Amino acid sequence: MQILGESAVLDATLKRQELELNNKAHEDVVAPKLEFLLQVLLEIAFRLYTCSAETRLIVMTTERIAKSYGYQEVQVGVSPEFIFVCIEHQGKLYSHTRKTGPIGINMSRLAELTGICLAVERHELTLEETYKRVQGVKNFSYGSLTLTLAIAASTFAFGFLNGGDLRVCVCGFVAGGLNMAIRLMLSRIHLFPMFVFGCCGFCGPLIAGILAYAFGFSKADGGLSMMISVLLLVPGFPFVNGVLDLFKGYYSMGILRLVNTMILLLAVSVGFTLALNFLMHFVAK
Repeated sequence: MQILGESAVLDATLKRQELELNNKAHEDVVAPKLEFLLQVLLEIAFRLYTCSAETRLIVMTTERIAKSYGYQEVQVGVSPEFIFVCIEHQGKLYSHTRKTGPIGINMSRLAELTGICLAVERHELTLEETYKRVQGVKNFSYGSLTLTLAIAASTFAFGFLNGGDLRVCVCGFVAGGLNMAIRLMLSRIHLFPMFVFGCCGFCGPLIAGILAYAFGFSKADGGLSMMISVLLLVPGFPFVNGVLDLFKGYYSMGILRLVNTMILLLAVSVGFTLALNFLMHFVAK
């Protein structure tokens, strides 16, 4: 009986060791794959964040890609400072964290990243192919001349829609175009965004005010010319995303976007006020 008991204990020990070895071998195979998947997910989430995707879109896109590759237990966190992705697999947690970067607006890149997500959901891409596609997404941008002319045309149209005559629209065209050129120039040397918006909030109305005074505009037409010259500085996209984040429960990101919007508007208001005072004291005496 004692021999049988010792034999049973030995068999149980051997089975346990075999099970541990199998689990370790499985983990050695799965862990690198999960680490690579986390890297891909974090890269996608980061790129969505930097092109001004709303927070819910970042979270849902990342979760959908993870589930398409067979991992159902995935958590994604987006904060003003960090992006966090965590996957639970067989009772173990695997996670990666990345610091957020500066936010821009790039709908072309956003559309391309969303297209990659849809391709993954249709099981058209392997994980390696997905990573290559994501790395291949480039920052599309129009040239400086195109952007300047587009803004100038929009200020011309905005002046017309607000009842301005041809002189007001042309004044807005010139002031808006020059203001956009100044903004692009300041952005290239990586100045603080609040400073850039403040400078443009000063330069646009100043140019429009000088032109309005030189061509004998009425006060109403001069005011309209100055107003449309700062059209390009209205941070509408961050404001809309901030409101959407608040309504969808992402309070930290929503508050961040709205506070950022208010700071930029404050900078524009300060610049506009300084330009108005300058014109009143030194130009239209």
